[in-house]
Amino acid sequence: MNGVEMSNDSVIWDIHSGRKNLTSIKSIELKSSIFHIHKNQLEDKHDIIDKVSTIKDKTDTLFICKEEKNSFPEGGLRGWLAVFASFIGMVASYGTMYAPGVIENYIKENQLNDTSSFEIGWIFSLYIFICFITFILGGTLFDNFGFKKPILIGTIIHVGSLFSLANCRELWQFILGYSILGGFGNGILIPCLISIPSQYFNRKRALAISIASIGGSIGGIIIPILLRKFFSMHRLNQLDYGFIWGIRTWAFLDLVLLLLALMSGQSRIIKENVKDSNIPSWKYYCKILLIDGFDYKGLKDVRYVFCVIATIFTEVSLKAAVTYLGSYCTSKDISNSNAYLIITIVSITGIPGRYITGYLADKFGRYNITILYTLFLTLLMLVDWFPFGTNLTNLYVIISIYGFLSSGAYTMLPVCCGQVTTTDKFAVRYSTMYFIIGFVQLGTIPGTGAIIGWGEKTHYQYYVLFCGLCSFLSLVFFIIARYCSVKFKLVKF
Repeated sequence: MNGVEMSNDSVIWDIHSGRKNLTSIKSIELKSSIFHIHKNQLEDKHDIIDKVSTIKDKTDTLFICKEEKNSFPEGGLRGWLAVFASFIGMVASYGTMYAPGVIENYIKENQLNDTSSFEIGWIFSLYIFICFITFILGGTLFDNFGFKKPILIGTIIHVGSLFSLANCRELWQFILGYSILGGFGNGILIPCLISIPSQYFNRKRALAISIASIGGSIGGIIIPILLRKFFSMHRLNQLDYGFIWGIRTWAFLDLVLLLLALMSGQSRIIKENVKDSNIPSWKYYCKILLIDGFDYKGLKDVRYVFCVIATIFTEVSLKAAVTYLGSYCTSKDISNSNAYLIITIVSITGIPGRYITGYLADKFGRYNITILYTLFLTLLMLVDWFPFGTNLTNLYVIISIYGFLSSGAYTMLPVCCGQVTTTDKFAVRYSTMYFIIGFVQLGTIPGTGAIIGWGEKTHYQYYVLFCGLCSFLSLVFFIIARYCSVKFKLVKF
């Protein structure tokens, strides 16, 4: 680098690209500290770089958006309250994502005992689909209106859906009350809960999000145990008595948790929108919610695109595995009580998995750790679970390791998205990513249910193989996403 000129309102870095027909790049004027740095200098500057995106031109340079470390509190009372709000909210919202395994196993043997796994799978597939495509609404509401308003809206819908679920008897009722209403409510909640810690943390972002996401694992422990206890309760003239009051108790619990999150969290950054007085209010807000919510420009960034593809395969693998884990266990002649315990073990071992992963990611690089975890996860499913997960003892060991690795990998998905985008665009990029994933997930669980069929033991082996292959594809695309950013250099990324 030949020289640097700096002023109050601009930063100018003069560099050489190394090409014969290009001598230097000068006079880059910015309001938010943007630099051009040659690729060969990336390792030296890596400790100050937060975001990297490739310029597709003849300069052979990298466009570096440096977010000043001082612009993030990296803690403080409000910062840690934001983490607490995210944590307590995820007990309710992400805890719901762990419930399908227990619910699917129960309704298959009771309310929907004459319905195939393929048809039952649509309940949970539609739930995930509605949830993910609604992320785009939740992220946009968060960016434009802050934390509290969307959390309040999401809480009302989420709790209402659980009360509806308690009274479902037919397939269409489960789809309407749980899949559509519940997915919509959770789709508003989750982007806000994921995004709020990112406004207060940059250098320690992976650790902050990991601590917050532990709430999801705790929810994954509490809710299956709660439902299991209630599902075993019966009255003489009301066989689904335990189901009804188990779901209602769950609804009251989530209401308390989400109200605590609402009171604790507060946005630090709210997007300022300048409204044209000539545009009617309804058109203005429709534009914000329906058009600005999808980040089309982000799809021009190849790093972001490959991150989205990698996340798709991770989501497919993990959601399919968790949803049918209870049924898989019973297919191996394991009792329902032990099947519920195995589902709970996934969440228990996920607690240290999430925290340790976040700590390692901030220390050694977010993509580096994600790739390592995904590699181990793939090997576990294809080399251990597929051939040896046929008895209770083996499953205890395999699922314990699976819970640790899968929770760690899952925690890194929003962090990897944040690694290739700026903080002010994180919520909309994250929501756009899950909007796309939602359409893929629409067929994931029914497709996995089709693989399982009517529950033959051989078909359940195909289900494990399918999850393992999806994890392998996720590994491949995470490697490609990293390559597009820093090639194969051994740097912290």
